[in-house]
Amino acid sequence: MKLPHKIRLLNHKLLHPNNADKLEPAKNSASLTRSYLHNWRSHLILIETATLAYVLIRSLLLGFDCSRIFFYGNNSAKLADFYRKWQPYIKEGKTTDAILIMKKYILKYWIVISTLAVVAVTEVTLRLALGLGKPVLSQTDSDTGYRFQPNQKVYRFGKNIAYNQYSQRSEPITIEKPQGKLRILMVGDSVLNGGNFIDQSQIISELFEKKLIASAYPAEVLNASAGSWGIGNQLGYLRKFGTFNSDAVILQIGTHDLLQPTSTGEKIGKSSNYPNHPPLLAIEELFTRYGLPKILKIFRIRSKATQILQSGDTDNLFQQNMNSLKAMIEIIRSQNTPVFVLFTPNLNELLYAPEIPQYKSRFIKLLNSLEIPIIDTHADWSKNTDEPVKNYFIDRMHLTVRGNQATTNLLFEKLCVEQELSACSTTKP
Repeated sequence: MKLPHKIRLLNHKLLHPNNADKLEPAKNSASLTRSYLHNWRSHLILIETATLAYVLIRSLLLGFDCSRIFFYGNNSAKLADFYRKWQPYIKEGKTTDAILIMKKYILKYWIVISTLAVVAVTEVTLRLALGLGKPVLSQTDSDTGYRFQPNQKVYRFGKNIAYNQYSQRSEPITIEKPQGKLRILMVGDSVLNGGNFIDQSQIISELFEKKLIASAYPAEVLNASAGSWGIGNQLGYLRKFGTFNSDAVILQIGTHDLLQPTSTGEKIGKSSNYPNHPPLLAIEELFTRYGLPKILKIFRIRSKATQILQSGDTDNLFQQNMNSLKAMIEIIRSQNTPVFVLFTPNLNELLYAPEIPQYKSRFIKLLNSLEIPIIDTHADWSKNTDEPVKNYFIDRMHLTVRGNQATTNLLFEKLCVEQELSACSTTKP
């Protein structure tokens, strides 16, 4: 099929600008070409394309949130200046040469341009839709091993995540407890923290706080936690920051924590799961944090931690953790603060024929000897049928929103309904 002369002429000009006159017809085709190029639609498409390219490439190279280019600081001024530079050309009809040059290079380097466009669009999509490229950051700490960097607000996978000035997954607080408020400090591991896939409003501490407030208890519940924290890490946090003048402290301890070694800050800044600074690109984080581990999992490479637990002295490790627990209780009670233990099980300990977790009986015996009340989700959930219990877990140990809600209900029942926490009754108006 033969192309119209006007289109053939334009293509020839783009590819062979020095010989374009050889294809000029007798009639004034130059004026036809000019009118075609001056069409307002062509101008609009050019401006939009150039602007989009500017935004995407700048986001890709500088790692900016795309929205900031439009709405924040000097970036918006630069973009406005970009528009102003094009206005005289549009008004005076001088865009022909610019368009020809631009199309020439597009035709010549279309593979490179297309690749960059795909990368740029992917980068922006990952940032705006999933929050990749801006992870929650951690830092090493001589007391806690590591903790989350203070004063962070992050949007990840459609979930809001925030940490206050004391690395708590809570709103900013004052050291002194607000007058007339019930303050509860919860300390724990990733189960209490909730991770990236649980919104700030749906973690255990936030749900518990809302339930207290809804029941006319003015309250704030603080959440000091981090993934892979053991009992030794919890002890380090209390030694560093104290109890924040709380009316009660709840220690969340799971089955896995009984034999969990105290985690160190060795992985901070070295492992993609424990970044201490944001990656250059969201694409980079997608591969290193979520893609590469799945590839390595195919080869079933055992972790160092797994090897330690398999070959180590578990009795000795359990005793070390119990010593850390005793030290925590001593710190809390030195402030004349009531202390409770929230015990969380693994999924396999609840399904089909509920079993007593390893070392749980020795753990309970120690708590009884220390007169520490226990809120035992394992005992409570063992009474349920299999299907509801499955819905409480994301994986073998971490809880869904339903699991968090069930935990919250049990906390409220034990502490306030059964009045194991006397501050519940005294705080209520």
